[in-house]
Amino acid sequence: MLSLMNMFTIMDPSQHLLTFVTSAGFLSPDGRCHSFDQRANGYGRGEGVGCVILKALNDALKHGDVIRAVIRNTGINQDGRTLGVTFPSAKAQESLARKVYAQAGLDPMETTYIESHGTGTQAGDPVEASALFETFGKARSDPIQVGSVKSNVGHLVSLTFSLAKPTLKPRILPSNKTFVERISKHACVERA
Repeated sequence: MLSLMNMFTIMDPSQHLLTFVTSAGFLSPDGRCHSFDQRANGYGRGEGVGCVILKALNDALKHGDVIRAVIRNTGINQDGRTLGVTFPSAKAQESLARKVYAQAGLDPMETTYIESHGTGTQAGDPVEASALFETFGKARSDPIQVGSVKSNVGHLVSLTFSLAKPTLKPRILPSNKTFVERISKHACVERA
């Protein structure tokens, strides 16, 4: 069986969400998403189209297909009570990552790259960095690489590009295009 996962995002000024995030000041004034960068100043909306082909591993092996990635498990959660809709919960993110890894029988210390949400906001990036550190970084001796496709294409309100980015070329990680300054002091995590 073959599945196609298609997503597209087109910005329409009549969309209520776009009107809301603009009036609430969530959007980056320069229209860029500076994930984990000291210049993080809101999220940058983007437009895009993507397609990911999903196929059962046994079928892909049988047909000799090029396999870019294997989805071992998925999960979903809700942050619970936070300061507001734009404030994520590090504990909820950490809990979900640990649960998904445990269910799949995976060791977080074997992960070498994380495709993060990386919204480029002063509120979200530090929380996400903290959760990633607690789950994947605290107990390791080697560094873990963290990226976010949003710095390259903007916030598309879809997961297709996030899923596709780490599978573009084996062992080649695309750079975070807008990351030219320094990592945000708010997103830094260090060992105790």
